[in-house]
Amino acid sequence: MADEHTRLTEPVYRSLSIDRRDNLKNGNSQEKRSRWFLYMSAIVVNLLSFTVASGFSWTSSALQKISSDDMSINPLGKPATPTQESWVASLYPLGAAVGPLIAGKLCDTLGRKKTMLAIAVPKLICLVAVCFANDVRIYYAARFIMGMVLGTSFAILPLYLAEISEIHNRGTISSIFSVALNCGILYCLLIGPLCSIKLLTLLCTVPLIMFIFIFGLFIPESPVFLVAVGKHKEALKVLQRLRNTDDVKEELQEITKSLELHAAEKKGVLDLFRDKHLRKALIIVVGLVNALQVAGINPIVAFLEAIVRATGSNMSVYLTTNVTGLLQVIGTVITVFIAEKFGRKTLLIFSSVGILMSHITLTIYFFLNESHYNVENISWLPVASLFFYMLMFNLGISAMPFAVMGEMFIHSVKASGASIATFTSFVTSFVLTLAFRLVFSQYGLSYCFSGLTVFIILVLLFVYFVVPETKGKSEAEIQQLLRK
Repeated sequence: MADEHTRLTEPVYRSLSIDRRDNLKNGNSQEKRSRWFLYMSAIVVNLLSFTVASGFSWTSSALQKISSDDMSINPLGKPATPTQESWVASLYPLGAAVGPLIAGKLCDTLGRKKTMLAIAVPKLICLVAVCFANDVRIYYAARFIMGMVLGTSFAILPLYLAEISEIHNRGTISSIFSVALNCGILYCLLIGPLCSIKLLTLLCTVPLIMFIFIFGLFIPESPVFLVAVGKHKEALKVLQRLRNTDDVKEELQEITKSLELHAAEKKGVLDLFRDKHLRKALIIVVGLVNALQVAGINPIVAFLEAIVRATGSNMSVYLTTNVTGLLQVIGTVITVFIAEKFGRKTLLIFSSVGILMSHITLTIYFFLNESHYNVENISWLPVASLFFYMLMFNLGISAMPFAVMGEMFIHSVKASGASIATFTSFVTSFVLTLAFRLVFSQYGLSYCFSGLTVFIILVLLFVYFVVPETKGKSEAEIQQLLRK
């Protein structure tokens, strides 16, 4: 049995034996057997990520309704103020900042499966509460609690996916997480403008209820967790189902050895600040996950309808918002196939340059518009820039920070480093989302996008001078890079 003090909040990355690698490389039919149950498990568990991601775009249409003078669509009985809108949007990422702080303990105590099922319950209760709410304070409380579910999900879901997958399909399995997130965002963008807040929120419960029942009844616990708590026979059965073969004893032994090795490592959270190379890894990861936020994705998605209306474009708001959501999904899918070909750093730079071009264009357009210049002939430009932004964001800076985060830390501090990075990321998201709406209403969108332009320039400099390329490098090679 693995040491009972093994940190379970660290993904255990196993290595295939030479024989199994050769079998896979040479096309052995045993190794090419169907993994339908593995992929089904990954898809089902990502119904949770789909649901939590819909909370970002829920505000896009909901805020338009609660700020309306039309009481037939405004459940609050009076228009919400810009400050109230800001808090409704920003309390979601603020709650998400708390989630990673509790995820580790829950994961160690309950296991991956029970933790995900446990956090789905308050999410469902909060969605029902919002359906019938007529007080903005209920929105505040519900959005904060659902944000905690979001942050906890971001900490646990990638861990579960890493532990059920194999080396040769880990990239594909992990990428389902990002695709599900963007599909969840697109979901609310599609249906939000077409229905009331009550119906929109009820429809958000559908994938969550599907997750609770299908995941709860049919999808197994992580085999790594089962081994760590001494349930070897159960872990053996789970591996046989996931791999679609009875020949999994070697993999079970590898999991056990990996857990025993991690238990022997003594590095802790304080070593992230004491050891120079670990501190450098933390700076890189924190910088990258915060780069994702200062690129502006969360406030842009949260206030997308309002931004599109402000462009003055003749293109319908509904069509514009849904094309932007669709481009997010397309960009993420493309990244799945090009990440290993071009590398993390190259895609980060490419994505950031595209975002910079978009932000500069939007800044200039809104400055001209707010200065009362005639921009009717170029009203298509900000919409095209938003489309370009969504595509470029998802071609690199959306997914690469999480890929680098999984590669940068040694196993014994992986969970601690990821929790710190995720916490700071959502704090940044909270501040940015809160400030964006206030600056929007007080000064105009030109100020919002000029600020984002400055941020993305800093991101470019950070990636170019600080972030190393980790494509094709082993953990030892990456640690050697950090020690230079």
